[in-house]
Amino acid sequence: MILYYHPLSSYCWKVLIAFYENGTPFTPRMLEGEGVAQEWLALWPIGKFPVLRDSTRDMTVAEASIIIEYLATHELYGEPFLPHHVALSVPDVDINLVDGHADASRFCCDLLSFSIRR
Repeated sequence: MILYYHPLSSYCWKVLIAFYENGTPFTPRMLEGEGVAQEWLALWPIGKFPVLRDSTRDMTVAEASIIIEYLATHELYGEPFLPHHVALSVPDVDINLVDGHADASRFCCDLLSFSIRR
């Protein structure tokens, strides 16, 4: 697994804590490294971080809480760090994430067109 992250982002810290606490093996890829930003944007053109690439399962997972849930579901090495009733299936979360971004984009476009019409 490869984790694309920025060292000053608290969202990335949250995910790093989960990786280290769980003992999950991963390859950290800091976005400041040469060529790393291009890899990251190719995986997640939205441009938010952190992003996890799990080539074993052919999955790309973004957003800190969703990555932690993914680890809890698929890569648990020690004690669970999420209550069982909190876990959702990753496909459900991906759909909600995409819907949320689409809603936010529509809102911004509506707001922009409203501003232009004024």
